[in-house]
Amino acid sequence: MQNIDLLLFYEHVTRELDVACLVKHFVETRHGLTVKIAHQYHGVAYALAHWTPRLVAIPFCYSDSARHYPFMYDWRRATYFNMAWEELLYPGNREAKLPRGVFETKHVLHHAWSAEYAALIQARGVLPEHIFINGNPTYTLYDAPYRFFFDDRATLAKRYGLDPRKRWIFFPENYNWAFYKEWRFNALEHEGLERQTMDRMKLFSRDSFRQAIEWCAARAARGDVEIILRPRPTTSLVEFQEAVAALCPALPANLHLNKEASVREWILASDVVLSSYSTSLIEAAVAGKPAYMLEPYPLPDALSANWHAHAPRINTLAEFERACLDTTPFENRLAAWARRTMMAHGDSISNLADHLAQLLQGNAKRPAIPARHTLVNPSVNRLHSFMRFEKRRIQGRAQRLTPHPPTTVYEKDVVSSNEIEERVARWAKLLATHNATLLGQSV
Repeated sequence: MQNIDLLLFYEHVTRELDVACLVKHFVETRHGLTVKIAHQYHGVAYALAHWTPRLVAIPFCYSDSARHYPFMYDWRRATYFNMAWEELLYPGNREAKLPRGVFETKHVLHHAWSAEYAALIQARGVLPEHIFINGNPTYTLYDAPYRFFFDDRATLAKRYGLDPRKRWIFFPENYNWAFYKEWRFNALEHEGLERQTMDRMKLFSRDSFRQAIEWCAARAARGDVEIILRPRPTTSLVEFQEAVAALCPALPANLHLNKEASVREWILASDVVLSSYSTSLIEAAVAGKPAYMLEPYPLPDALSANWHAHAPRINTLAEFERACLDTTPFENRLAAWARRTMMAHGDSISNLADHLAQLLQGNAKRPAIPARHTLVNPSVNRLHSFMRFEKRRIQGRAQRLTPHPPTTVYEKDVVSSNEIEERVARWAKLLATHNATLLGQSV
C-alpha cells in the first residue's frame, strides 16, 4: 500500500481528465508531492488496493449517502475536495445537484467557479472558509498555451473523413431529459423534483431533439457543410444512433454522429457551434466561436438559466440556415459574461494546483474529519449509525475491492494508468516548449 498526497478522481474524460493531468503536473513539479488519478467509479477498486491518500478530489459531492463515496469507508480520515464539475444549474436540476447532507456541507471543501455558486452552496450550509472561488478550469483550456495541446482541424478531418474546406457545424446535444429512463425519473422524484416539472422538461427535450435532427439532416443533405452531432457524455453512442435513426432512417453523408475526440477539440476546429441549453455554448463562446442556442420551442422555466440571456437564439429553420453559413463579425456577449464571472482570477488550473498543494502543506484551512454516524443515516441515533457504518465497512470491503467493467455510460471514460501518464508527459512537453519560447522572446 502506497501513501500518496493527492488522489484525483474524474468522471468524464473530455470534461475533466486534461485538468487532472495538468494539476498532477503542477503539484508534482512545483511542490514535490505525489499525485495519482483514477476513475470515480471504475478505478475505485484499484485505488483502494494500492493507495492511501491524504487528500481526495472528487468530481461531485451533493448526495447525502455514503454509497456515492464507497471509499469513505476506508479513507474516512482523508480530506475531501469537491471539484464540483456541474455548477451552471437551472431550476429543474438545482435541488438535486446542490450539497444537502451533513458530510457534504460540513466536512468537504468545495471548488467554486463564481461568487454566485459560492453563495448558492453557502445557503445550503457550506461554510465560507470551506469554499475556494477560483474560476472554471475547463474554460482556461481554451486560452494559450493550453489550447495548442488539442488535435487541430486538419488532423480531425483526416481521421474522421471530413472535408476541411467546408464549414464545420458542431452540435453537442444536451437533450438529456428525452433520454432518461423511468428509474432515473423515480430517483429524481425521490430527491425532491416534481414529476409534473420533469414531464414538461421531457416533452420539451423530446420535441426539440426531433426538430434539431430534422433541421440538421436538411442542411447536411445539401452537401456544402459538415455537421458533427455529438451525444452528451452519459448517452451511449448506440443509444444516440438509434434515437436519430428513428427520426431520420437515411442519414446524409455530411451528417456525422460522433463521440470520438473531445468536445473541446471539435469546438476549436469548427466554424459554428449550435446546441440546446448545453453549457458547451459557453465554451464555444470563450473559444471565440459563433455559438447559438437552438430553441424551436419555448424553453420551460425549469430549464432556464441566467447565462441564456447572453446567448443568441435560433427559433426558425431560416435562422438555422443563416447561422450555419454566416461569416460576418459578431458581438460575443456570452464570452464577455463568462470571462467576467468565471475567469476573473487568472489561470484557474495553476491556481487550483497551488491551492491543493497548500492544503497538503497545512497552509489552508481544512474541515473536521466526519464522524461515522454522519456518513450513513444521521437521522437515527449515533450508536446505531456507528455500528451500521462499521458493519458496512467490514462486510463491504471485498465488494469495494472487486473491479467492475465499464458500463455504456462510461464507454469512453475509463483509461489506463499508462495512458494517463502519457497524457501528463504530453502536457509537460507542451508547457516546456511554451516556456522556452517565452524565454527566447524575452532575451
